[in-house]
Amino acid sequence: MNALNVLHELSNAINKLYGYVTQPGDNFGEPAINSGPCAVFANSFFKLWNQKFSEKVHIVFIMQKDTDECWHTLIRLPNGSLYDGGYGVHSEEKYSNEFTVVNMYEYNRELLEKHAYGLEREYPRYCPSFSVSAIEQLIVTYLEQIPIDSPSNVVIQSIDSEIKALLQELVQKVQANLLDSFIGLYVGGSIANNSFNANTSDIDCYIITTEPLSEITISQIEAMHNELYSSHTPYVKKIEASYIAQNELLNFNPENKRPYFNEGKLYLAPYGNNFIIELSLLRNKGIAISGPDIKGMIKEVSPEELQLAIKKNLAEYWRVMLTDLVKLKRSDYQVFAIFTMCRTLYSLETGGITSKTKAAHWVINKYSVWSDLILKAIACKPGSELNKLKETQQFIKFVLDFVSSVE
Repeated sequence: MNALNVLHELSNAINKLYGYVTQPGDNFGEPAINSGPCAVFANSFFKLWNQKFSEKVHIVFIMQKDTDECWHTLIRLPNGSLYDGGYGVHSEEKYSNEFTVVNMYEYNRELLEKHAYGLEREYPRYCPSFSVSAIEQLIVTYLEQIPIDSPSNVVIQSIDSEIKALLQELVQKVQANLLDSFIGLYVGGSIANNSFNANTSDIDCYIITTEPLSEITISQIEAMHNELYSSHTPYVKKIEASYIAQNELLNFNPENKRPYFNEGKLYLAPYGNNFIIELSLLRNKGIAISGPDIKGMIKEVSPEELQLAIKKNLAEYWRVMLTDLVKLKRSDYQVFAIFTMCRTLYSLETGGITSKTKAAHWVINKYSVWSDLILKAIACKPGSELNKLKETQQFIKFVLDFVSSVE
């Protein structure tokens, strides 16, 4: 059964067990599980899910605006959706107008106890029969229906319907040009990492071919992309497409080039050291739009190889940014640099890859001296000004110095 369906069935079972609030007042008609024991449910779900699956969830607080009062506690799923025992899977938009959504990226029992007014108490008014053991048994029963060896179920990958339609159109056009050379089209990047932002994210596409493309085929591909790029299809200008011969996935050389389409242009672009990071994410989380499982086609990237690639990228690209300010003077590039440094610190210290936002909050929790700069970058909307050139340079230098200190 699909993971989303399993989670909805779990919520139905919980509501059947505990019912809805019948007393007059603000909570009338609300699921009883959400009217008191919501934090206890979130804590149990957090523990039991993360024990089973590699794709982790974390706890979220719905806070009254401009106060320290918690209105609701629930779960952030790996695909970015929210989940609680009463309403099931739903969007953050349910709360965005009236409340502040606060993610607890690092588990903090003391903070959870505070917002729950205690995790070991009774709920005589709204949920008098609540039992931790009963709720955990229900959670275990339903999570067992999600196969542990099925990443697409565990990650609960969700792609916007308009993006799906665009990718299906792209697959058809690519296949028509590549014919027997086509192996598959895969999506990586923020979509695969469940962190896609319609305003700031790209759609990272990887087209795998049986062999390097000829000049004639590259010209045909370029014309196809230009035609599609000129259309009014939603999200079309967010597509980045790399054409990669299958043997290069197993024998990767960062100095090699591949046909690459971005921002209306197709050219031969060097892979660079940073592409190893892309391959690692693609191997572990890539979504097949068409073609066989991508995991078997890409050589596994070890934590040591990942960290070495990050260090090389820092030395060869970001160190130059301290003196060559052409790009870094732009606010959008300052935001990009700040997020990249956050992901760099996260990967160097943990050996893993995560989204920009999660990495940013991880750095805020560990290196609070940079919290003001990072929070301003998070809040900076496309087209607005950040104007933090000096601070961004200092942050880059901090990361470079950190790398030097651990080598």
